[in-house]
Amino acid sequence: MEKSITIKEKKEKTRLKILIAAKDLFLHANYDKVTTDEIAAKAGVSKGTIFYHFPTKEKLAIEVMRFSLDTIISDLQKRKTHIQKKPQEALQHIVSTALSQAAESMSLIKLFLHIMGSGNPQEIQQLYDCICLPYYRVFVEIFEKMGVPNPDLKAQLLNSILDGLSLQMYMEKKKLTPHEQQK
Repeated sequence: MEKSITIKEKKEKTRLKILIAAKDLFLHANYDKVTTDEIAAKAGVSKGTIFYHFPTKEKLAIEVMRFSLDTIISDLQKRKTHIQKKPQEALQHIVSTALSQAAESMSLIKLFLHIMGSGNPQEIQQLYDCICLPYYRVFVEIFEKMGVPNPDLKAQLLNSILDGLSLQMYMEKKKLTPHEQQK
């Protein structure tokens, strides 16, 4: 006997289809040029369904960013034990992963910059909360385990460096080699 899908599961499945479609379109075209009609067509839903789940295209873009970075955040959470035992190795892995993701996701960086440049304080805060804050918290924890003085300040500095490197890679359209990532 097949298990029937609940309304909540159906909504989540629809939401996921929209996120995947929007991500694909945002990654392959300029965010400004992608329409909600195109997203709806690609997801196989109505335009109204998109706005049911995401009140604005900007909110959808923020959720696409969050969705895209969930794997990195999930990896950070899985590494909690590793952080406890070998903080230096965990830090190296996290930085390497962040730079690899940035190099592979130039379109996401462009989307990030678009949202940051929107001037909407709420959207900027949401983006910060879903992208920067999880890294910051893990960096603070690692620096505390390593006994580094001023772990909060060092975490902010490392976050800023990673943001700057991501922006530089985007501007130069350059991907770092694995050797460069290790430095």
